[in-house]
Amino acid sequence: MGALMSESLGRLCRGRGRCPNVLAMTWMAPPHTAGDSIARQLVDRTRSDPGRPLVTYLDQDAGRMELSAASVANGAAKAAGLLRDELDIQPGDYVNVDLPRHWQSSIWCAALSLVGAVAELGPLDANSTTVIDSSRAIEAQGSEIIAVSLAPFGLPSTDPLPDHAVDAAIAARAHADFFTPHVWPGNDAIALRYNRQPSTNAQVSTQARGIAAECGLRAGGRLLVTAPPDPADVLEQWLLLLAVPLIADAAVVLMHPHTGEDAGAVDHIRNSEGITATYGT
Repeated sequence: MGALMSESLGRLCRGRGRCPNVLAMTWMAPPHTAGDSIARQLVDRTRSDPGRPLVTYLDQDAGRMELSAASVANGAAKAAGLLRDELDIQPGDYVNVDLPRHWQSSIWCAALSLVGAVAELGPLDANSTTVIDSSRAIEAQGSEIIAVSLAPFGLPSTDPLPDHAVDAAIAARAHADFFTPHVWPGNDAIALRYNRQPSTNAQVSTQARGIAAECGLRAGGRLLVTAPPDPADVLEQWLLLLAVPLIADAAVVLMHPHTGEDAGAVDHIRNSEGITATYGT
């Protein structure tokens, strides 16, 4: 995953269709008391089928980026290490998230779940840590600013950053490729909050399962997300990043909004990406 993916993972997987299972075994099996969180589902998928694609991002300008479960888990581990071990984010802490539809957003979705932090999707709290794309970090508010570069392959930001901002691509490199939560959150733990309404891990799973069913997404399928981001659908957009493909044992293909504006390009993507279900038109 570019700057967030371990170089060893890249070397081991280069030229192979799937990453070797030995990489997945660095992840400890969650205890039976662990809830049905995004983190739990990601670790289970990483241990059972690490090399199968999980998230694909398509941008007509920046190109195509595909991440397996192992790649998402390794990137999320580094981000989670940054959150917990460097910024002291603990289970139950609220973290503002202001990221676009992007593969980096999927990584941070998983990282927050691994830490047990609550994703604050809006309105944002000026007293909480804020994860934001680096192009808008200069205007961000928050006790700590984590600037996430959207450059291809996760390269560091070239945008001007405020003095108190952390460049995630650089800071996360120092952290390990796997992460062990101090406490695995249960089903009743709060996973996210939107419009001041909290959702537990169990509720997130139920909502994600409903979206998958509505789209006709089945195990082994590939869900294409074409709908333009809508401020009224922030919650669903967040769930589509990772919760929906994980709960359905499937994969998600995220399109940059301007790529989805070309109907011919969308039809081509449906064929070339082996799409089996669509969210949007």
